[in-house]
Amino acid sequence: MELALGLAALGVVLGCGAMLLSAPRGAFNSRWWWVILPLVAAGTVIGFGERVLTAGVIGANIGAGLVILLGGPAVVGLVLGAVVQALMIRRSEAAGAALARRHSPGNQDIIPR
Repeated sequence: MELALGLAALGVVLGCGAMLLSAPRGAFNSRWWWVILPLVAAGTVIGFGERVLTAGVIGANIGAGLVILLGGPAVVGLVLGAVVQALMIRRSEAAGAALARRHSPGNQDIIPR
């Protein structure tokens, strides 16, 4: 069951990546990669951490402590960085859209002379 779920998740990730890479020019803002990649890295850290935490060998408690000590703050930092970057991108996109509306040729908000 785990193998099937892992392969399905890998297929979804590869399919989404192929869609992003094959998007027409200008359809995908490349600044969003700075949001996607830290989230992928956080998922990778969580996946490897889960593997270490559930290892059934002697000495796994040392690895589990290291995963919690190092992996936890790394995941929090990656997710917070992605959220901050996403908010910055959204704000700049909203400002750009407002500026485009303001200076559109059909806009009637022009001050008369």
